[in-house]
Amino acid sequence: MNPSLAPTRSCAGCNVKAPKHSLIRIVRTKSGDLGLDLDHKKFGRGAYICDIKCFQIASRKNRFDYKLRGQVSREDLNSIEQILESNLQIIHSTVSGD
Repeated sequence: MNPSLAPTRSCAGCNVKAPKHSLIRIVRTKSGDLGLDLDHKKFGRGAYICDIKCFQIASRKNRFDYKLRGQVSREDLNSIEQILESNLQIIHSTVSGD
């Protein structure tokens, strides 16, 4: 696909626009579960972040509540942050398609 035609999304932390598939997607399903969506195919409301730093900024400024249209519990955010920290290398290679 032509890069100029690729869908773009804004990072919830730094607000930089980037191609959708170069960002990490956090999704809230209809049942209210929060998780990572590395394939960008899960149904539900999504928020996009560049990296762990942007996740921490968005979490601190309550941007996930706005982006995911509902209150996100601190426990859910902590579990997502732990997953990001422990698997950052794997996540970036999956998201970037390497």
